[in-house]
Amino acid sequence: MKSEYDHGETTPSVYRRVLSNPQFGLILAVTFVGMLEAALAPALPAIADALQISDGRVGLLITFFKVPSILVVPVAAIVADRYGRRVVLLPSLVLFGVVGTAMFFVETFVVLLAMAAVMGIGAAAIFPITVTMLGDVYSGAANATAQGFRVAIVGIAAISIPALSGYLSGLSWNYPFALFALAFPVIVLVSLFLHETIEPSASSDGVSRLTRQYSGAIRTELLNPDVRILVLGGFVRGFVRYGVLTFIPLFAVRVLDASLFEAGALLAVRGFAYVSVSPVSGSIVGRIGRKRALIVAMLVSTTALVAIPFTSSLLILSIAVFAYFAGDALFDPVMKDAVTTFGHDDYLAGVVNTLYVLKRTGQTVSPAIFGFVLTLFGYETLFVAAAAVVFAYLVAFRTTFSATPRSR
Repeated sequence: MKSEYDHGETTPSVYRRVLSNPQFGLILAVTFVGMLEAALAPALPAIADALQISDGRVGLLITFFKVPSILVVPVAAIVADRYGRRVVLLPSLVLFGVVGTAMFFVETFVVLLAMAAVMGIGAAAIFPITVTMLGDVYSGAANATAQGFRVAIVGIAAISIPALSGYLSGLSWNYPFALFALAFPVIVLVSLFLHETIEPSASSDGVSRLTRQYSGAIRTELLNPDVRILVLGGFVRGFVRYGVLTFIPLFAVRVLDASLFEAGALLAVRGFAYVSVSPVSGSIVGRIGRKRALIVAMLVSTTALVAIPFTSSLLILSIAVFAYFAGDALFDPVMKDAVTTFGHDDYLAGVVNTLYVLKRTGQTVSPAIFGFVLTLFGYETLFVAAAAVVFAYLVAFRTTFSATPRSR
């Protein structure tokens, strides 16, 4: 378990300690590669037109890409905690990059779906491993700062990759898949220069016995109220965030008469929020502590969600959307810092991957559930319901989470 924050360390020294480590840059490069998945959604209209697929069916590409991660992530966690992070990360990057690039040459939708599922297997462990490796390398304020920079890279990718994918899909429906070739130079750098961050286990137990022991240990970890409420936050964040990402463009077009370009540009606002807020998350935590920082983040997001359906112009909507993602940009790195601090070192990847499984489960069910709410009650109820989910979690978090790790 990591130590609590060193309140005697100055903010500049924390930044220097994080940025001076060359391993940090490699982990950020891996994070950017993982964000290449953001090229898929902007390409869907072009894919639908070129392959003569309905708008309803073409969305299956995202579903096929996401679903395997729910099954793969727990297995990857066991391997990463027992045999090392690189053992999982390198094959994941290779599979992700090779299959994603190969989709450039596919000409049928069925094959595209199958390859999306295989690519999803490769993608599943990339983000959890980057979070875990930062937790291995840093602790305290440095970890929160490092996680903040990681989310900022996600923000930069969220701005640049969809825009580039949209431009390329206008040239040809399959051109966005060429972006996955960007994984190859990072694979080379990781294989040569990224160090292992843990000592691999010397256990010779069989796989089935090891899995049973590991699963039991993770269940024990989840008996810790702090860890349990944090990983539940992964589900809440994934559930609400994908509801916003899915229905904000539709709300802008249907209610505010926005153009498709303007509706798409609204989603780029999240990238600006991540870039501006996440890197200072460590400083915020250093000033007010983890628990208060997370509560502030949820209050900001809740308020923004309530305001969204009552906005009367694109400008005001953009401000509300920015506020929501600003809260999310603070919540994400601080929550991950807390998970890597409160989780047991021997099972850290398992705890982080449990967080990701729940987050991706939330992402998977969110569009269907919020779509049902929209059909019955409309946009106002949809966004207010999303706010209610965040607020309910805030109440549970405030009463459950302790400011410092509990003794074991």
